[in-house]
Amino acid sequence: MKNKHGLIIGFLISFLVLTLEIAKIPYLENLNSFFNQLKFKLRGQQQVDTSLVFLYIDDTAIHSLGGYPLKRSYYALLIELLTELDVKAIAFDILLLDKNPDYPERDNLLVLTTEKSKRVYLGGSFTSFGKSAEDTTQISKNLKKFLITGNDKNSNFLKGSNFLAPFDELLQSCAGLGHLNYIQRDFPEEIPLIVQFGKNQYLPSLSLELARVYYEIPRDSVKIFEDKIQLGRIEIPTKNGKILINYSGGTGALKMYSVLDFIKSYDAFKSGLEPEINMGEFKNKIVFVGFLSDVLGQTVKSPFQDKFPATGVHIMSLNTIIQKKFITKTGPILNFVLSFVLSVLILHLISLRNLSNVLRFGIFPALTFLLSLALITFLFTLGISISIYPVLTALLSIFLGMVYVFESERRKMIELENEKKRIEDMIKEKEMKIIELQREIENLKVADEKTVALSNLEKTYDEIKELTSKFEDLSEFSEVEKAEKVEFEGIVYSKGSKMEKVISTVKKVAPSDVPVLITGENGVGKELIAMAIHKLSPRKDKKFIAINCSAIPETLLESELFGYEKGAFTGATQQKKGLFEIADGGTIFLDEIAETPESFQAKILRFIQSGEFNRVGGTEILKVDLRIIAATNRDIEKAVKEGKFREDLYYRLNVVRIHVPPLRERKEDIPFLVEHFLKKFKSSDMKASHAVMNAFLNYEWPGNVRQLENAIKRAIIFAKSSGRNLIQLKDLPEEIAKSVKGKIDIEEKILNLLREKKFSHSAISETANELGLNRGTISEYLRGICFKNLYECEFDLIKTSMKLAENDVEAAEKAKKKLIEYIQNFIEIINQCKSENEIKSIIKLKYKNLPARYHFYLEEFALKFHRGELTLENLNQNDWNP
Repeated sequence: MKNKHGLIIGFLISFLVLTLEIAKIPYLENLNSFFNQLKFKLRGQQQVDTSLVFLYIDDTAIHSLGGYPLKRSYYALLIELLTELDVKAIAFDILLLDKNPDYPERDNLLVLTTEKSKRVYLGGSFTSFGKSAEDTTQISKNLKKFLITGNDKNSNFLKGSNFLAPFDELLQSCAGLGHLNYIQRDFPEEIPLIVQFGKNQYLPSLSLELARVYYEIPRDSVKIFEDKIQLGRIEIPTKNGKILINYSGGTGALKMYSVLDFIKSYDAFKSGLEPEINMGEFKNKIVFVGFLSDVLGQTVKSPFQDKFPATGVHIMSLNTIIQKKFITKTGPILNFVLSFVLSVLILHLISLRNLSNVLRFGIFPALTFLLSLALITFLFTLGISISIYPVLTALLSIFLGMVYVFESERRKMIELENEKKRIEDMIKEKEMKIIELQREIENLKVADEKTVALSNLEKTYDEIKELTSKFEDLSEFSEVEKAEKVEFEGIVYSKGSKMEKVISTVKKVAPSDVPVLITGENGVGKELIAMAIHKLSPRKDKKFIAINCSAIPETLLESELFGYEKGAFTGATQQKKGLFEIADGGTIFLDEIAETPESFQAKILRFIQSGEFNRVGGTEILKVDLRIIAATNRDIEKAVKEGKFREDLYYRLNVVRIHVPPLRERKEDIPFLVEHFLKKFKSSDMKASHAVMNAFLNYEWPGNVRQLENAIKRAIIFAKSSGRNLIQLKDLPEEIAKSVKGKIDIEEKILNLLREKKFSHSAISETANELGLNRGTISEYLRGICFKNLYECEFDLIKTSMKLAENDVEAAEKAKKKLIEYIQNFIEIINQCKSENEIKSIIKLKYKNLPARYHFYLEEFALKFHRGELTLENLNQNDWNP
């Protein structure tokens, strides 16, 4: 997926989700509500402020106290007891509306107790909300004194009607009043801190009224603004007067006691007994009194439990204000930006072709999604609440990104199959031509005519070779008679190959402790053989240390292996153990042993004989238990004869000799090695073409297995960057690709030759002659190459010309003229078409000689031109000034 496509798709997805968010679809809003609850759970529970206490009246208390409604004398008793305990405020989440004419003395007792307490705060409730505020001229003076005066500029404040207030005498005696409405029933996310109740008049919620009491702010000091409510110096962020509730937890986070337990504890306290509830902890607290009854329906759903006391909503609202743990919701615009960034990131990860499909379609998108959730949770702990919509964008991006990539892969497969079919048809056509030429030659008698016919026959054979090579390069390699694969300690070979004898020797020699000498060219895997010996030996649990003797300077080699004493040489400030000591009990692999100096060879000989050595600069004789495995890529017998390697050391090391054959002598192992390296580089979904495998099998591999490994690594990078899962000849180093009879890709050949000739007037004819193809074939390939590069350069004529000419200005000028000629001819054909389907049909008909892989680029150009997105003037609008 191109970056441009990713940005467009990301924008469209984000815009779609933004539209859904603005539309407020009920199902999605419910999903968003669930997501908001999930954020609380991911964040975890927190403790409610200790200044808040909840006395609840449950079903047991209702039954014990004579049933519902409770006698108002019980409320008076609670007020009296709490006042005696010197609480800061008593808040009733109970509607105490009309008087009871049957028991006026109970109402009078409640009024007198409330008036005496001077700390009772009552609740009322609006029965409805409308577009305009209720006329408050008829309401009582007792109610008016609890209203807050503000401005009437914001018409988005909630406007209440039909307020159910406590009866007048009780209202007159209380210290404050607040409404108990919290709008949502299923999960109250927010609460209106103020409700407009008459012109410029607002009634606070019970939680806001108690927050005012907590901060000891006079009622006339409460200021109402469009986006905040100010209590003195305390600013409460709101939206249209509403605050998002920050739920600290479930009932476990609340300090709550049953009314019955409270009264019993108070009686015990007064009697001098040990109370169950500490009465001292009520001092200076804000105490809520409310119901916790399933029967009365006094529960709501909260993030932490399905049945949460309704009074708890007001406590959580007050706690949010007291602890200043305000939550701010991100708006649609910010959600759109977050959605766009997240979408583009996910689409980019899915489209990365140099990654395995497991990473692209599984791990990275899932990781991005989980990290997004983690970020959302982290931001939530900071008070920033991101909605479900960016998450929906992420999920939609993952889905659409996969669909896009899979569809692209499907189209490429179809294009590949079409190209293979086309090449097959061309090969059959050439074969028929050969038969005709052979018959013609048999009937010709004139020598000159026969020579011309033979020349044509030779060219046709060359064309068949080229087409066959191309077909093989488009076909996935699969062995018809596949040998048995063997994998032994990281060494891969086919059963019956020369490596089988090597591994057999390894298995025999590994259990012993005798020195082993491994010979073989660079890159054959001598260290792998040494490691296999170690892993199969009794020393497998000890260290295996490999040392490349040729890579360490002669002056350092001895000190690195044997160690040195403090002061042994300049810079030796402390004693250091050598690798021989560090590997004690294990195996030392001395690679390139033949490159070591004679003095070092003498010390190695001494060690092999006795197991003893001295540190550099030391006299103490040290002894360790080591197995020596040595290796060399040189002709060691020749080195011994020439006096470059000690004969006695040679015989000591050469107790067991293992020679690792070069890769050119065991080419039957190559297909298995290719498969092994593809897995090693996490590209097991990638395959080599038949032509590539032929190149591997024909190449002599001077760098052996290491060279093959590097060639595979390079090929994977090149293939993935082109969006292919098939390694082709053009992905290989040129020296390897040339080893196959079909040579390199014909498109690359044609373009390279045309560049050499600077796209001159005769370039096409000269290229055709050099490649043994006809002029029409070269011209059709060039047409396809031009439209392919035009598409890749986003239909920029100048960029395309410069790319074709590799930034050679003179050649680019001529390439541009040829490009314009192709475009003009193509536009004449397009103008004859009336529909997009007709365009596709005529391309297949008119350009049947054009390789099928280029049809896609012609179609893209034609469709854009047909829709008016491209014109010749647009393509050529800039002056030619590369």
